[in-house]
Amino acid sequence: MKTKDRIIATALRLFNEQGTKAVSTNHIAAAAKMSPGNLYYYFKNKGEIIRDIFSIMINEFNKAECLSGEACLEQMGKHMEQVLEVQWKYRSLQMELMSLVEQDDWLKQQMKEVHQLHLEQFKNFIIQMIEVGMMKALPEETINILSENCWIIAIFWQPYLHLGGSKITKEKLQEGIQRVHFLLYPYLTDPESMAFPSFEIPHKTV
Repeated sequence: MKTKDRIIATALRLFNEQGTKAVSTNHIAAAAKMSPGNLYYYFKNKGEIIRDIFSIMINEFNKAECLSGEACLEQMGKHMEQVLEVQWKYRSLQMELMSLVEQDDWLKQQMKEVHQLHLEQFKNFIIQMIEVGMMKALPEETINILSENCWIIAIFWQPYLHLGGSKITKEKLQEGIQRVHFLLYPYLTDPESMAFPSFEIPHKTV
C-alpha cells in the first residue's frame, strides 16, 4: 500500500473508532508507524485528510447508480444497500456530516452535488415504476416529495439511529431500506405480489 493510502486508511479506522474530533495528526502518524513530519509531507493538516476521505466516500456514493428496466423495486433495494454500505464504511463522517460541512465550504459543495444526484436517482426509480405499471400514476409534486423522503431516510438514517441510542450496526442500517419500502408501499399497484425483499407487508386493518 502506498504511504498516502496507508495514512488515509489509518485515519479512517481511527475516525470510525473515536470520531474525527478526538483524533489528531499525531495519533494518525503513530498508528501508521511514521513520524508526524513524514505525514505532513503528504497532508498539511487533519482537514486535508478529511477532504481526501470525503472525496473517496463521495465517489463510492456516486457508484450507486440508477439502472433502467422493469426490475425497479429490486434495483432500488440494491441502490439503498450500496448507499448504506458506504455509510457504514465511512460512518464517522456520516455521524459528523452536518458539523463537517459547516466547517468547510468545499465539503458543503460536494455534498450539495451528491444531494442533487441522488434525489434525481430516487425520482427516476419512481418514474420508471409508474411507467411499467408497478406504481400508480402520481402528480409530479407527490413524486418529488416521495423522492426527497427516500433520500432523507437514506442519508440521515444513521444519525437518527444514533440519536435514539441505538448501536450502529450493519443490521440496523439495513432497516433503513425497509423504511423506504414502507414509504412506497401504499402507491404500488399490486402490493401483495410486488413486496420488496426483506419487507414485511403491513397488516391490514378491518
